[in-house]
Amino acid sequence: MTFDHDNSTFFINTLECFYANTRAFTLILIAVFMCIHAAESRPKVHSFDVFDTVLGRIHTDPLSVFRKVEQEYPYPGFTRARILAEKTSNGTLEDVYQNFISQKKISAEVGAKLRAFEIATEKKYIFPIMQNFRKIQDGDLLVSDTYYNHDELMEILQAAGVQKQIHLYATSGGKSSGKIWPLLKNKYKIQSHIGDNRHSDVKSPAKYKIKGTFFKEASFSEIETTVRKKGHIDLANLMRTLRLLNPYEPKSSHWKVWNEQAQLNVPILILGSLELNKFCITHKKKSLLFSARGCCHFMKIFSNLFPEYQSTYFHTSRYIYINPTPEFIQYVRSLYTQDSLIIDEHGSGASCQEFFNKQFHTSANYISLVRSMGPMPYLAKAFGVRIEVLNFDRIGSLISFNKDGPIRNPLEYKLEDVLPAHECIDKCLDLLQYYELKKPDKKTLHALLKKTQHTHLELRKRYVLFHKK
Repeated sequence: MTFDHDNSTFFINTLECFYANTRAFTLILIAVFMCIHAAESRPKVHSFDVFDTVLGRIHTDPLSVFRKVEQEYPYPGFTRARILAEKTSNGTLEDVYQNFISQKKISAEVGAKLRAFEIATEKKYIFPIMQNFRKIQDGDLLVSDTYYNHDELMEILQAAGVQKQIHLYATSGGKSSGKIWPLLKNKYKIQSHIGDNRHSDVKSPAKYKIKGTFFKEASFSEIETTVRKKGHIDLANLMRTLRLLNPYEPKSSHWKVWNEQAQLNVPILILGSLELNKFCITHKKKSLLFSARGCCHFMKIFSNLFPEYQSTYFHTSRYIYINPTPEFIQYVRSLYTQDSLIIDEHGSGASCQEFFNKQFHTSANYISLVRSMGPMPYLAKAFGVRIEVLNFDRIGSLISFNKDGPIRNPLEYKLEDVLPAHECIDKCLDLLQYYELKKPDKKTLHALLKKTQHTHLELRKRYVLFHKK
């Protein structure tokens, strides 16, 4: 077989075409492989919104920061001027303060000081929302629509205790507009995103096949909403802050113990303290003997709110009133005067009065937070005895008293089970300084006590020993 010129040309062209197509196909395969490899090499991360997801403000409303600046800098009219400056800005704090300086005709130096004070105030009044905060791992993303820039927001996060090596993205609208998600998706394999805004944190990432989860717990709980509607805004904010600071695994036994303090016992004891202060003013009592063990939390909260009183942890019990030792009688004599008031968290006061009548031939000045029966003074009506379950101490009940002091039964429960309640109260004491809690309200106090009657309190299940009463 021979090839003429035309056949030779055709054969050569065919080979060249085959080679070119093969090379193009190879390049396509390489490109596809590189894309797949790049996609697979993206780090797997979880993503979190910042405010009301990882961080909370102790006064809830973002405007509370402006009000605090106005009060604490101080700068009269700051809140209104700051709001107006933001409305005409491009959404960044830099531009907000450029507008503020221009509108208020102040120097750049004063503007810079106000800006720095606003950031410092934000840091002072934020806290970690532990349910999400504790999930953050090295390499995870924190993504926020905010007027703060990257460095300012990182400073705030570090002030709240963030120590992980996170990737932070602060934009003035990247989540809500959706612009941030394709950029992040190209760099990371996002396993999940969580946030408190249904549009920005759920619907917006879903358009880019990123699973978003709505975090609803930052909103007021049912009981917090009720307290808030009664006019106790700061008390509701305190309850919310304590609830979100719960460091335990959600729904665990210890989580429930903490939560019951935050949602029930703390507001009961605060409102009870306000009522007790009213009673003491009326009856001119300054020396307060808080009966141990049941008033362990009550005394801490009352003495924090009203340090002007002499508050004493009074070692006593129903059993020792009925079976007193000489040392106990002397102990009571050393503490009690007519200026004193004995306080119990729940009871009729019968054993106390019987002891005072028999040993001192007088009646005791006695009041209970909750009355169970009898005519003795009380701060609130009785709706059941479950207030006791919320106020377990870390010590057993008093059964005797000698020259060395109290002799107690073993604990009726494991110490580890009751510690979360004490931790919550201690955290409450740290926070009380930030709230205005001055409005007595017996109706709300009664409603909260009634709520305990219909709640399956966690520590009620934890009794492990019997003891003498």
